[in-house]
Amino acid sequence: MNQIDKLKLVEQFSRKSDLAVGQTKITRVSDFISVYIETIGDIGHSVYLDEYKVDGMTYNAGYSSRSDTLYISQTS
Repeated sequence: MNQIDKLKLVEQFSRKSDLAVGQTKITRVSDFISVYIETIGDIGHSVYLDEYKVDGMTYNAGYSSRSDTLYISQTS
């Protein structure tokens, strides 16, 4: 998933708070984080979140291809 695709999902989440778009799940995580540890079974893996600005709000978002999930953290 590229930056433009992530931005579109963040925009949609910001405006509608949808939790899924197609097969991609959107999961809200704690505010003000830039790295999320995703655990699948006994294995954890880091998902780094990039900053996106939408309608005056700032979000961090990162995509995991393992679970087809976009993790979103609100920072303002």
